[in-house]
Amino acid sequence: MEELDVNFLPIVYEILKSCSVEKDPYELPQKVAELKAKLQLAKEQIAKLPGIDYSKEEQERQLELLRQQLVIKTELLKKDPSEFMNHLHKEVCVTADDGTTHKGWVYTIDPVSQSVVLVQFATPEGSDTATPSRLEVIMGHAVVNITMVNSQTDTYKKELDRLFRPKLMEELSGREELEKRKEKVRSWLAMNRMPVTVAGEVLNISDAAFVEPPYEAENCRSTNEIILGRIQGLIKNIPKTDDSAEC
Repeated sequence: MEELDVNFLPIVYEILKSCSVEKDPYELPQKVAELKAKLQLAKEQIAKLPGIDYSKEEQERQLELLRQQLVIKTELLKKDPSEFMNHLHKEVCVTADDGTTHKGWVYTIDPVSQSVVLVQFATPEGSDTATPSRLEVIMGHAVVNITMVNSQTDTYKKELDRLFRPKLMEELSGREELEKRKEKVRSWLAMNRMPVTVAGEVLNISDAAFVEPPYEAENCRSTNEIILGRIQGLIKNIPKTDDSAEC
């Protein structure tokens, strides 16, 4: 008799006690048959469990791998959000919890969910210029490790910045238009009591948030989601007219 069957002997005993053969001679065989059917169903369900057919050594190996992933993931979650921002516009290799690796240039990293958006570039045949060929999103809960591959942010920074706003960049490509837009945003933020300063092409709000060309809500970056939402909301509500002069 199998070990699993032996474990069911107490249940069989309870069935025997509850049966009355004198009243219904078919009750006992019927209940035993029902028990066997339930036992067979349980075996089939157990057999479908992931890894149930692994050897003991393989199960231990899988558990150890899981422990290592948890340790790495824990260390990843301990990182300051600003560390993730240091990966912007750089080439990285992201290791996921399923063991796969994803290589590309960082378009953005969500400071809340820690999801990573990667862009891969390819050079079309007959061209000397690389263009975006693929966009990939790795959800934060699946990210195990991020390894730097190329830290040169200038390589594809312009291409990444204009990735989802080509028309806007074309409209504001002129230096004069960009300067006007920058001053308008700076003036509007200052009017709303935001401590904004100009650092080259970037608007700096107390080192807590930054607005880059072409100075739209999508060009804001911050490791603080509350500040980020506040700045983006202000920029989205800039008046269309030129009445946003600083008080």
